Amino acid sequence: MDIDYEGMSAEEAEESRRYHAEAYVNTSMRDPHRIDLAIEAYRKDLELRYKSQERQGKRVHKGKPYFNLGLCFLYEERLDQNQAVYNLLLAYIEDLISSGDFPETAESLGAARALRQGLQFDPKVMGMIRAYPLAFPKESREKLRDPKAVLACVVDESITQDSLARLCQRKAVFPRKVPVTINWSKRVFIGGNYSANFGSLLKIKQVVLRKGLEPVVADDYVRPEEQTNHDFCLMLLHTCKYAIFDVTMAGGQLIEIERTRDFGTRKPLVIFNASSSDRDQPLTSGVSMLEYEMVSYRDPETDLEPLVEKYLKDNP
Repeated sequence: MDIDYEGMSAEEAEESRRYHAEAYVNTSMRDPHRIDLAIEAYRKDLELRYKSQERQGKRVHKGKPYFNLGLCFLYEERLDQNQAVYNLLLAYIEDLISSGDFPETAESLGAARALRQGLQFDPKVMGMIRAYPLAFPKESREKLRDPKAVLACVVDESITQDSLARLCQRKAVFPRKVPVTINWSKRVFIGGNYSANFGSLLKIKQVVLRKGLEPVVADDYVRPEEQTNHDFCLMLLHTCKYAIFDVTMAGGQLIEIERTRDFGTRKPLVIFNASSSDRDQPLTSGVSMLEYEMVSYRDPETDLEPLVEKYLKDNP
């Protein structure tokens, strides 16, 4: 078993992987509430690992959840550099202990790189932390089961959890809106009225993420000032192999659906909420004129996932 799951049983490792898979989906959604859910999942994984330690009476590696917790606090929605540095340091300590007599292994992992390169954390303090586990005989390092206690032994009392950021030369943040990156075969354009049908579009995005593909929602990107929203959406559509449109309410989808033929996009999945009292009848009529079949749904939580999965499976 690799270092990420060192000391865990196969069942515990599988449970841990589920926490991380769910957290990945939530962080990818880039919503404050979703980031909170990811933080909760990583903390549950930590709880699982500490309980495993106590049950077995031996050390379990905890670097993976601490590292990902650190990253969560670098997201723009939940930015807290003190918390980010604190959790990254705990991950670094865990990596060092698990690396035994080869601290270079820990230096090659994510926590050390984030601290040294991304945040430019105080190298003197990093050196002190690196030296601490090596001061113990090899057989005694297994007893270093709480990285918080190790950190408290290394850093000066004047350095608190709420002041760690001042030891960094650089600030880091993962912005919510990102530049467009292209991988056509993995991209799924999701079109609709982002105000009126936000819930269903969010569900589609979640399903696409779970399938290992990249959802493309125009509202998630920074639109250049010189481009209209219409042109920007068409540009994004042009970069996608797949397209899913919710036409329950008008939002410019008709022209986008028509252009899928020109852009080489797979035949789009066109859906509408059959239970919506204010469904835009002219829009759905317009789609019919384009000779695209429309598929109805009623409950976004239960109906959309099988529709999206079937569409992606039928259009390889």
